Amino acid sequence: MKRCFLILIAVVGMNVMAQTTGFDGEWLGYVYDENDEIASYLVIEIEGEEIKQYSYDSRMKEYSVMEFDIQRFVRHRNNAVYTWMNQGGQWTETQTYHLSLVHDDKIEILFTRQVNNVKDGDNEVWEVRRSGYIERIEESPYY
Repeated sequence: MKRCFLILIAVVGMNVMAQTTGFDGEWLGYVYDENDEIASYLVIEIEGEEIKQYSYDSRMKEYSVMEFDIQRFVRHRNNAVYTWMNQGGQWTETQTYHLSLVHDDKIEILFTRQVNNVKDGDNEVWEVRRSGYIERIEESPYY
């Protein structure tokens, strides 16, 4: 009886762990604008608390890892937040992806982008908000 109870606890524990690792994998999809037109293409790879975003060079027909000044990924159960920040010249940019696991193979995205351009007097600040879905891919396009 004790052995059956321990096996049951192990199975339940693995099931709970599986729920917390549902984001792990490679994901690909689109973010749409307010007119339901494709605004951007998103390819990410998640492993534990690490995330990589890829860009695609259509001329070279290859993917490469994107590098940012600051990058963070935090998840809690079936939600996660992925944020990166960059700067150049007079501008600073923040992009944030709110990720919600719909099921094992689909994530809903709420996306925001904010840019701040340094100017004399008030800085020029603008933003965009988008949404979309990414889906799990089995065969990596970038290896």
